[in-house]
Order: sequence, then C-alpha cells, then structure tokens
Amino acid sequence: MPGNIKIFTGRSYPTFAEGIAKHLGLTVSPVTIRKTVTDESDIEIDDSVRNSDVFVVQSVGVDHVNDHIMELLIMINACKMASAGRVTAVLPYFPYSRQAAKGDIREPISAKVVANMLSLAGADHIITMDLHSPHIQGFFDIPVDNLYSLPLVVNWIRTNIPQWRDCVIVSPDAGGAKRMAALADSLKVAFAIIHQCGKNRSTSFSESLSGSDKYRFSESVSSSGHHRPPVGVGVDGDHGDIVGESSSPHNRQPGDAILVGDVKDKVTVIVDDLVETCHTSNAAAAKLVQEGASAVY
Repeated sequence: MPGNIKIFTGRSYPTFAEGIAKHLGLTVSPVTIRKTVTDESDIEIDDSVRNSDVFVVQSVGVDHVNDHIMELLIMINACKMASAGRVTAVLPYFPYSRQAAKGDIREPISAKVVANMLSLAGADHIITMDLHSPHIQGFFDIPVDNLYSLPLVVNWIRTNIPQWRDCVIVSPDAGGAKRMAALADSLKVAFAIIHQCGKNRSTSFSESLSGSDKYRFSESVSSSGHHRPPVGVGVDGDHGDIVGESSSPHNRQPGDAILVGDVKDKVTVIVDDLVETCHTSNAAAAKLVQEGASAVY
C-alpha cells in the first residue's frame, strides 16, 4: 500500500473509518476536534498531509447532521490548505439527498447546496453510495463515484432466504421501482409495488416514476369515472413481470395502499434505500400480510 495515503475521520462514525483503514493495512491519522464556547467546531489536523492522497471519511446522516457536515468541510479545507495532493470525501450517505429537487415554488434544492460547499471546501473527488437521487452526481464539477450495494443485497438474499428462488421483491412506494426492478432482475424473480394513493386521485401512477425506468405504468379510467389500479407493462421480456391486481378501485381514499403484483403464499422481500421512521416499511409489511404473503423480509 502506498505510504502517502492518509485517512481522517470526524465524530460521526469513527469505527467505520477504522474498519476501512484496517482493511487497507493503515491507521486513521490523528485529528483534534473541539467545540468552542460559542458552539463552533475547532479542528486541527495532527499529521502532515503534504502531497498526500487524503481520504476524509464522514458518515453523515444519523445525529447532529449539520455539525458533522461542518466537520467534514473544515477537515477538507484544512487538508487542502496544508498542501495535500488530493482530497477525497467519503460519504456513505449523502446528506440532504431527499432534497434534490424543488417540491414547491419556494423550496430550496438543499442537496445542491451541500454539493457546492464540498467543492468550495476543496474536495477533489467524492465517494458515496446508493444516492437517493442519482442526478445529484450532476450537481458536481468534480468526479463522483456512486457505489451500489446491489451485489451485497443479492448475496444476502441468496444466503439467508431459503426460498429466494420463488420470492417476490417488493418496493414499498413507487419511487423505488427502479431499484426494485434491478434487484429482481439480478435474482430473476418476480416483483411488486405498493402504491400509496395521493390526495389527487386523478394523478397517473406513471407520474411518480422516473422516465428512465424500464417499466411503464398506466392508469385508465372506466366509463363510470372510477380509476382502476395501475398495471405494469414490461418493456423487456427478460425482466421480471408485475402480475395481477389487488384492491377494488371503488371507494379508494387518500392514503390507501394498492398492491400491484401477486404475493399470495409467497416469500416477500421489501427493498428501500432510506429508512428513517419505518412507517412506510411497516405499512408495506402489513399490506403484504393482508394480501396473503407467507413471509416478509
């Protein structure tokens, strides 16, 4: 291993950085982090980084998110000002990734603000994982490596679920359709989606999906004015299919869950990239049990 690699970490998850360093046969370089009486972060790099390839590891996204972002930015800038050869920010979770687009007229694009700050602090390279919104990569003018956990998830399912060959991969909301389809394709199994009815019942199901998804979803209206559940149409015959419909289209209310797919007597695996309160996952699990799933992972 080259001797000019230096690994630094903040206070968010030092054990993670230590694990990376151990795997590489290195140790985490020392850094002093203090809080001033005015609650500002006072940081000092305690190792020479001149012409070094520096990696600043900060797992932002659990507690004290804003403090951890500032620690990361200050450490990046400190290394850059100390003549580091290259500074790479390693963020397993990219902060504010849920706020990557305007949801209303006066809402900010906060993920873009974070991207700007990382660049201005002096980062030369970003390494992150499973970006909630892949287009965040376009917020940067520096290289961004977005790593994927899909191979690890596939291996876990094959190792820990005996009936995985006949399981159904389930997305708890329409926004995860692309991730769910990719996992189902890798395992060569069926998939399903749980769609939460919004307040605007005339909104097409396809409007909640990315235009780059491999599947088209449509919602048609009967002559009586009632909507029938959305039906998935596979674009590529090699990919898993969505089959069957559930839940009567009549008397639907905002917040009702519609299962698109067949899970009766099937082992189901719920796939989601971000889990905070677990409300969505718990609701999805309850819906799958209600629809006759034999097991829910």
